[in-house]
Amino acid sequence: MFKNGYVMLHRSILQWRWYTNPNTRIVFEHLILTANWEDTVWQNMTIKRGQRVCKLETLADETGLSLKCVRTALVHLKSTNEVASQKANCSGKQCSVFTVINYDKYQSFSNDWASEWADKGQTKGRQTADNRQQINKNNNINNNNNAKKEGACAQEKNPPADREKACFSGNVFLTDAQYGLLTSEHGFDDTCELVKMLSRYKAETGKVYESDYHAIKTWVVKKLAEERQKKAEEALDPYYGFTLDDFAEKPPD
Repeated sequence: MFKNGYVMLHRSILQWRWYTNPNTRIVFEHLILTANWEDTVWQNMTIKRGQRVCKLETLADETGLSLKCVRTALVHLKSTNEVASQKANCSGKQCSVFTVINYDKYQSFSNDWASEWADKGQTKGRQTADNRQQINKNNNINNNNNAKKEGACAQEKNPPADREKACFSGNVFLTDAQYGLLTSEHGFDDTCELVKMLSRYKAETGKVYESDYHAIKTWVVKKLAEERQKKAEEALDPYYGFTLDDFAEKPPD
């Protein structure tokens, strides 16, 4: 595993769909950090740029995550075509070749971009020296004002029962295992729709559930099926929603 050098991480990752899922983000960033930066031959295998050869247990040890959490994270990354994997033989033992798809896109650094970045860095460096004292002063004031607010918000948005869960779609809390069960049973697209439906309902009503997973299983799944059935009936029946009064002859004005 590489321990020297650096990689680039664009701020657009803040808008990435898995950014709010800590385990998935950790595994993805770890693969970017440890993937080969150039093609290498190892044990008669060509490990290409953007690839990493190891066992799942190795990823678990290096990230501090459980083996189950690593597997779930890889399911997420494969479902959205961020990472691919294939079986391999490493010194007579089974391992995997993990490929960070679009690695070159994440780690490209053209000369023009480098020059532009350097120029901007010099200008901003001078501005930073002039503004640092004022920024620090403002930060101290803001930190004092926000400390109480953040404590209250953290308790409200992330109650004790949900501290081991990841936040989906703003206010739906699920463990990786629960999310994995939903995707395996309903598929990725339907699971996203179920989470969004519960999120909208909680935002509109202020409702808080002891288990969002239980809420999805008990009524959100049924509600989504009913809405789709209704749309299907409307599409098949051109007169759906009309009454006899709609077809009655209207008196002249």
